[in-house]
Amino acid sequence: MFALEYTITLIEPVLVTTLDGDPNDAVTLPYLPGSAIRGTWVKAFCKQNKIAQLDAHNADHRALFLDGKVCFLNAYPQLGNLVERALPTPLSVRYKKHEKQSVRDLAFDDSDDGKQWKSADTPFCKFDGSSIINVGVQRILNIHTQRNRKSGRAQKDDGAVFRYDALRQEQSFRGIIISEDQSLLLKITSCKPVNAWIGGAQSAGYGKVTFEVGEINESWTETGSDEDVDPQRVVVTCLSDVILRDQLGAYSPNADVLREHMGIAKEKLQVVFAKSTIVGGFNRKWGLPLPQAPAIKMGSVLVFENLSEKEVEQLELCTQNGIGERKAEGFGRITLNWHGALALNTSRENDTSNPPTRKGVAQEDKAVAQMLLERMWWQKAEQRIEATANELREKGKGTIPPKSQLGQFRSVLRNGMGKPSIIEDFIQHTQSKKDALKKFSRFRLNGKTLFELYNEPPSIVDIKATIGSADVYNPSPLDRHKFKTKLLLEIVVQLSKKEQTA
Repeated sequence: MFALEYTITLIEPVLVTTLDGDPNDAVTLPYLPGSAIRGTWVKAFCKQNKIAQLDAHNADHRALFLDGKVCFLNAYPQLGNLVERALPTPLSVRYKKHEKQSVRDLAFDDSDDGKQWKSADTPFCKFDGSSIINVGVQRILNIHTQRNRKSGRAQKDDGAVFRYDALRQEQSFRGIIISEDQSLLLKITSCKPVNAWIGGAQSAGYGKVTFEVGEINESWTETGSDEDVDPQRVVVTCLSDVILRDQLGAYSPNADVLREHMGIAKEKLQVVFAKSTIVGGFNRKWGLPLPQAPAIKMGSVLVFENLSEKEVEQLELCTQNGIGERKAEGFGRITLNWHGALALNTSRENDTSNPPTRKGVAQEDKAVAQMLLERMWWQKAEQRIEATANELREKGKGTIPPKSQLGQFRSVLRNGMGKPSIIEDFIQHTQSKKDALKKFSRFRLNGKTLFELYNEPPSIVDIKATIGSADVYNPSPLDRHKFKTKLLLEIVVQLSKKEQTA
């Protein structure tokens, strides 16, 4: 079997949706399906050959993309700079509850030790001797609103809110294209895409990727191992979803149906760790979704014992060619004895991964972010002003200044919100008049006159919000002036109302 390996790097978030979740949510798969990759290659092929679409009657077109001679396998996360392709975590792998470092493989030993073990929470992994490396994917959640086509914005009856849960940009995925005919892979290489788009919402800033295509491998195996199979104990692991039909032609995600397709006797199936899922897709040629079908979920494990030589040969053939339907799109991949031969005892995270580097905020975006942070600060400050004003007013003692003087002071505070000199000149002028100063001095809040409260306001706790890891918004001197001015204005307004009701 010949294989063409390549790496896909996400330039923008990628949204390849599943059938799960809320109707107003679009949740992506944790990998790039072979069907989407094949579509990208078809588009590059048509562009290179200057044709609008594939011709189903053309022998070359059929051999490359339509009749299953070339299989586009799913692209799974790449293990950092190791240029290795992670594989789905077997469902037989269990982690000790609250101790993720402790792990066991029930395909090797399913005895009851009295402890609580839970399923893996990372979709992919790599086995390294008696250890397992957990491999996950990074996601990004964006909120969108539906826009009216005429007005270009959301409206009252046409503005639904929905979410995109997509694969985060700057991640790398490793994909494989396999064929028994090397000449077909050479043709595939000649029309390789460089910059392309995968998935949905491409006009909304999703889906841009780059391809880096390697050389053709003449001795490729999906797990990197080609050791002989021991017929006494064979562990079959599904490396992708498997779509099968039973004898009546109905879709059946059943382990017994999988066993029948492999040609193995029923009594030789010892242990099963399997789940089912629903698979679908989208055909851009039709502009319609593909029919949904139940399938055996990737990672499912079947353990056989005492197989005959013929049964082992049949399994090896299924491993090479795949099993079930839609094999050209990456479905139906299985492997033999990838795990289950060793007792797992340790688990670690993928410390060799290359997490995406955070880019600096653009200058225009930074200005917008600063404006948003300032509004957030003032939202908190307004709440603080109202609470402080109420607290100080309750502590007020003495005779409230006349309504005329409070009204004059209120006008000065409003006019001097952005010009501190206006307020300072008024206070200085009032203090030069003994009668006016005496009327202001007879009333005190927490032991201070209104003028003293302006010069020595209550302490302000800085409300900081962060952009990234370094850019911080701090209240400016003008913000602090506005804070104490608004605080004093709130107090004066409340005193004026109290004076009217007295």
